[in-house]
Amino acid sequence: MVNIEELKDKITGKIILPNNPEYEKERRIFNGMINKHPKAIIKCMTVSDVIQSVKFLKGEEVSIRGGGHNVAGTSLCDGYVIDLSFMKGIWVDKKKQIARAQAGVVWRELDRETQMFGLAVPGGAISSTGIAGFTLGGGRGHISRMYGLACDNVKSYQLITAAGEFIEANEDEDKDLFWALKGGGGNFGIVTSFEYNLHKLGPIIYGGAIFFPENSLKDAIAEFYNIMIDHPEDLSGLFVITNAPPAPFIPSNWVGTLIGVSLLISTQPKEKAIELIKPLREVTNERLDHVDSVPYLAIQTLVDPLEPAGLRHYWKSHYTGKLDENALFDLIELRRKPPSLMSQIHLEPWGGKIKKGNNAFSFKNAEFAINIIGKWTDEKDDPRNIEWVRSTWNALKKYSIGGGYVNYEGDVSQESFKYSYDKDTYLKLKEIKRKYDPENFFHNNQNIIP
Repeated sequence: MVNIEELKDKITGKIILPNNPEYEKERRIFNGMINKHPKAIIKCMTVSDVIQSVKFLKGEEVSIRGGGHNVAGTSLCDGYVIDLSFMKGIWVDKKKQIARAQAGVVWRELDRETQMFGLAVPGGAISSTGIAGFTLGGGRGHISRMYGLACDNVKSYQLITAAGEFIEANEDEDKDLFWALKGGGGNFGIVTSFEYNLHKLGPIIYGGAIFFPENSLKDAIAEFYNIMIDHPEDLSGLFVITNAPPAPFIPSNWVGTLIGVSLLISTQPKEKAIELIKPLREVTNERLDHVDSVPYLAIQTLVDPLEPAGLRHYWKSHYTGKLDENALFDLIELRRKPPSLMSQIHLEPWGGKIKKGNNAFSFKNAEFAINIIGKWTDEKDDPRNIEWVRSTWNALKKYSIGGGYVNYEGDVSQESFKYSYDKDTYLKLKEIKRKYDPENFFHNNQNIIP
């Protein structure tokens, strides 16, 4: 048992205790279903704060919070939370096309800084997502088919080990750890900053969303699938099956009906991009078409209004190879009667540059991911919505190539963790875990048991 008051004199940040007026707000994260009551939340401002916190809390129940977006809620625990959200430093080198960002940065902040110089790195589709957990879990963004996963673009990691030691892992130093951090999650230490390779992009690209009514859903998802298969490095996006929300741009007779939403992004010149998506536009004249030349920053915040913090979430996913029409149509049928009309099924294209690179991120050969996104508002509906996600996931498992995306995993069991990695990768990750965290101090995550 520690006396947390003793830590106050060792750090420059602040410690929030249950009697603090800020406590209720600070113990909340993106997923409103997570209801933990930490003994203290340590809001670090510096790397030294993180080192002191790790050493002071050795042997205690600890979780690490960056952006707090992890759907399984692993950034919170009923013990002590080491919170990095005050660590917001960003340094962009335009000439070298690299950026270093601290672990409290969220994607809208990093995107804003890199776009000032016409540069970008693949990042989260919801702009309030933290860069840390997203990148450590792999990090599939809108432009990953063109430039790889977020983890593929990391040049180096600075982190604090369970022993409170500072390490910089890169291609030359601590190579095994560098490999493991690229997709292996927060198992090995607290990453305090990431150095990314950047790519020339923007400020204007071609993208947006096309909405399809229920009577054209089958043709729309089939054409979306085809254009993504045909243009793996020129075109990206997401096909969402959901019910139309009440919104100013949605016709009143659509509200509540089943629709398809095709998010589209191309890094090609406008004329070529128009040709790439032409087959999808030809599906129906009833579509609502909001695809045009837009700022990259607008694409990165496109879904934000539909994803406020505090909704209740439970997600699962499968990676797939190529799919036939029966599989695509199954997605539609399985989405017809969820307990919550807010829930979604995603057909998410992978492929392209995602397939390249050698690191801990498994299943780089996937062509698509199928994401089952449970989303609702009332606690009493938790069991029904969780069961819908699980039963839908089970029904779609026949299309899986044997794994799912760790960042979309709502469970924290060993069974669910193992499903995110192939056997050889899993065994190698266990070996590296034993080296850097043999006592499993960092276990509030998608955990590797040493």
